[in-house]
Amino acid sequence: MLRNEGKLSSLDRDINSQKLTLAEWDINFCIAAETPHIKTKRFERSNMEFLKAILGDELYKQFETAVNAYNEKPENKDKQVKLADLNTGEYVGKGKYTALETEITNLKEQIKTNEGTIEILKQANKDNETLQQTIKTHEGTIQTLKTTYESKIKEMKIEAAIQAKLTDAKHPELLIGKFDKSKLSLSDDGSQVYGVDEQLAILKEQYKDLFTPDVKGNPPYNKDKSNLGVKNPWSKEHFNLTEQGKMLRENPELAKQFMA
Repeated sequence: MLRNEGKLSSLDRDINSQKLTLAEWDINFCIAAETPHIKTKRFERSNMEFLKAILGDELYKQFETAVNAYNEKPENKDKQVKLADLNTGEYVGKGKYTALETEITNLKEQIKTNEGTIEILKQANKDNETLQQTIKTHEGTIQTLKTTYESKIKEMKIEAAIQAKLTDAKHPELLIGKFDKSKLSLSDDGSQVYGVDEQLAILKEQYKDLFTPDVKGNPPYNKDKSNLGVKNPWSKEHFNLTEQGKMLRENPELAKQFMA
């Protein structure tokens, strides 16, 4: 997914000179404008080492410089260009992320307010039993808010990990609910989600029609197009423009057979 393409015209020319065009890369990363879930304005090196391997050091540095120069202009403050590797689950739908972020921000504010109230009460009313009980109530409220906060963070990370694994699904929104999230877990540092691959393998067996077939190599020419094991996206029954484009890129010989 590429947005704000016009702002990187000089970089596009450099890339085109090497027979590469950003919009044609068939890899799981995105450049997106106005994505609040990637906080820093500067280019994130640590998450984009895979891109350096593709571009090479010199072209990668030009790309990094161009993105940073654009982001640092005052007039671009509210339309930042950000980079995310979809395989790591960094990119989440803006609407859902915004809703979760708002909820999490509210929880953090409630926690901060309650902690401040407790500290004031403790200092001013050390010998007042009623107020001490109020303090305990506030402490219980804080613990509940913290638990809810952690749950929301976990939910967001698990959702992102699932979405990243459904890039070959025809209707990912129908499959997300099929995952048993209670059996998915986070690593101690929250960077990994365990159990997604195992459940995905089962879903691919149960709902084969909801996933794009993985066609490898060029099948031998088959005049009547029988026994190819792949649906013809040009046929009346399976007409699909997206699948047509994908087949033309990945298997042009098979596409010619289907179009004949």
